[in-house]
Formats: sequence, structure tokens, C-alpha cells
Amino acid sequence: MAQYTLRLSFDLRQVTQSLAYKFFLDDKFDYPMESGGPLAGTFNFQKGDDIFVEVSAISAANVEGKGVSAKDVLNDFVVTNCTFVSVPARMTEPLSLFNLSNACAAISAPADWGDISRQVDEQKNVQRLSRRSVKALAVVSENGQWQISGYLSAELTSADDKTHPQLYFFDPESSTGTGGGYGP
Repeated sequence: MAQYTLRLSFDLRQVTQSLAYKFFLDDKFDYPMESGGPLAGTFNFQKGDDIFVEVSAISAANVEGKGVSAKDVLNDFVVTNCTFVSVPARMTEPLSLFNLSNACAAISAPADWGDISRQVDEQKNVQRLSRRSVKALAVVSENGQWQISGYLSAELTSADDKTHPQLYFFDPESSTGTGGGYGP
């Protein structure tokens, strides 16, 4: 089946806890939500698909920029937990697209995350640090719809060597197969 990547992004300087999110198919192609039909407004997957998670953090690249301090430069981050809580559209559906009898799925062990990668644009004084899960969440439900509440906990270390925990959230809607009850 298909492999998707859910990219979760935040800026070190943002004051909100909301993550920007985007799905990609095979790490290359933007995978948009359904724009019409019975599954409009959801990201539709099929039983057997795998979803990897990539966390991307944006910050200043160095303290030489105007108005930039060491707290604006991210040296490292560690994902301590990435949890998906599913709420089925109907009580007759499985609890989650990832687990038929449990509404929660998580990628939380340090070993579940790969090494950090760093991309720097010196001209704009911006860097992007990313970590990708080495473990995928497998789609196990054949048909259904869910509201997903996702929570990401991370330990952020800035250039002044201060580490602090941060909690972010995201909330995509998803469906599998026909979404339940639509079609053969």
C-alpha cells in the first residue's frame, strides 16, 4: 500500500501552540484533503497504508541577525511524545484508523525518531531542523471517519543551552476507504 508522511511544523518564536501540518505521498507529492464528495474535508487513506511523522522546527540560524538573541536559535530538539487521539464520526465505527479498539496511538520512544537534519539559509538567517519517525503508524481500519486531535511534546534546546519542554497540537480529520456506509 501507500506510504504517507505527516509533516508537523512550528517556529521557535511562535507564541501559539498550534502546529502547521501537511500530508505528503511517498515523501514527494502534496496529498491534499478531499475537496468534494462524501469525504470532503478529510484526508482519505486505505487499510494497509503507513503514515510516518516528520517534525520540522524553524528558527533563526545564528545570533548575528538584527534583533536575534540566543533564545531565537534552536540547537536541537527531541520529540518526547507524539500522540493521536481519534474520535469516530459514528459510535459503530472502530475507535481509530490506527487501532480498532483503542482511540490513542503514539510514537513516543526516543528510538522511534531518527537523527536530526539541518537545512540553513544563511542569506535569510533561517534554519529548519527536522526529525522523522522511523516507525510508521499503520492504517488498520477499512472504512470510517475520525476527528483527530494530535499532541506533540518536545524538549527544545536553544543556542544559550537552555532546554525547555513545549506542547503543540494539530487537528486533521481523516477517513478510510469509503468513509463508512458509502458505496459497495
